[in-house]
Amino acid sequence: MSLLTQIAKDLNTALKAAGVMTSATLTKRTVGTRTPGDLAGGTQPTTATYACKVVVDGYSARRIDGTIIKAGDKRIIITGQSIASSAVPVANDTITVEGTTYTIVAVERDAASAAYVCQSRGG
Repeated sequence: MSLLTQIAKDLNTALKAAGVMTSATLTKRTVGTRTPGDLAGGTQPTTATYACKVVVDGYSARRIDGTIIKAGDKRIIITGQSIASSAVPVANDTITVEGTTYTIVAVERDAASAAYVCQSRGG
């Protein structure tokens, strides 16, 4: 097992032991294609959902600038070990936690892909 894989595993184990993770659903939307012969019909987007484990946190008042980070934004941390490698979160994906849906604004990832820190808005 590589060092980076071990880091991801250790983070997941520690968060689980602390009891701070909750279940969530990441929804990825893929732009579809136009139906041939129906140029005005729009595209047929598809969605795929992925179960994952998350930790939800807010932002401290000093980090809220009203432009990049707004009041009410949440920092939703998706554990890398809890999600399929094909389901890497990106901006404009949505994540539903305890019945509330947030739109991902930005994502930061560590080198081990142990956690995806999602600045999320909505709810």
